[in-house]
Amino acid sequence: MKSFCTIRRTGTAVLFAVAALSSRAQDAALPPAPSAVLAQYDAGKPAGSGKIFKAPSTFTGPGKVTVERAANDPLPLSIDDAVAYGLTRNLRLVTDRTNQQIVRGDLYQVTNALVPALRLDASTNTQEINLAAMGFKPGAVNIPGFTGTFPTIVKVNVTQALLHLDQTLFNVPAYELLRGAKDEEKVVNLNTLSGRGDLVLAVGQAYLKVLADQSNLANTQSLEVAAKTLFDQATAKRDAGVGTSLDALRGQVEYQNR
Repeated sequence: MKSFCTIRRTGTAVLFAVAALSSRAQDAALPPAPSAVLAQYDAGKPAGSGKIFKAPSTFTGPGKVTVERAANDPLPLSIDDAVAYGLTRNLRLVTDRTNQQIVRGDLYQVTNALVPALRLDASTNTQEINLAAMGFKPGAVNIPGFTGTFPTIVKVNVTQALLHLDQTLFNVPAYELLRGAKDEEKVVNLNTLSGRGDLVLAVGQAYLKVLADQSNLANTQSLEVAAKTLFDQATAKRDAGVGTSLDALRGQVEYQNR
């Protein structure tokens, strides 16, 4: 029988794993780990069964951020779904991903100061040339066999394109800023990976703790049933005259303790 875990969002969409107990936990098998699920697909494909959480409603938080309200009912999830939900909804990871975008933008801005700057200008215009005003006389041209006339005003279309290239040979401040931006990007990436690992560890521990508590509860219920059976047997022996009241009392105390 498949075990599930319940995910509840508290506060502003932070996920914690809580229990959704089954009636026969002792026969349940652990769901596959996220790493095992990832191994079945292409690298980078997120874990989980593809379950989509639909919040009952949303509200606008600080900075006009849309926040999903917590569901009132538990969500039956496998450990893969629990981890997948955590990776997409944990606020720390959302902040880390935002910091990655900010640092990447700063890196592009610093790099822009070191790469060549290209600018393309293109234009098209039409010019009218008055040949007569420039001293051209059609009669001054004698072409054998030509009986036509030359226009005194002609139109000329001119199209030009210019490519401008600007390059700073060496910019020490921009180079140092680029080195600092790359180091900052590495730090942010490592923080993001550390946050993902911490979240997977926290959700996994909470999920396994739920399964352990579920097994302990089932075991305690079984011990209670066993104590009740022993108490009934001791009582029946006493009533039949083949047992003692001490055995019945001992069974009653054990049953009440359970």
